[in-house]
Amino acid sequence: MKARLLADSATVELFDGDYRDRFPAESLGAKLRFYRGLRDRDARPGGGPGPYHRFYQPTVEALERVEKMVKIMGAGVAAR
Repeated sequence: MKARLLADSATVELFDGDYRDRFPAESLGAKLRFYRGLRDRDARPGGGPGPYHRFYQPTVEALERVEKMVKIMGAGVAAR
């Protein structure tokens, strides 16, 4: 999965193959919480990754990169 901040600095695009999702950059925090929750479902009791980690970790990493860009660029919509 890949993510990018569009030229308007107000829209994030999440994409891979035929899948595309665009959402306001101010919703980035909510999207990260959503995908982290999916990634961490049924995590092992000792803190190890659960069965969904390998599917959602790339999405979380892509969104975290965009979050860093938003903060660096001072787009004014840093994820909360």
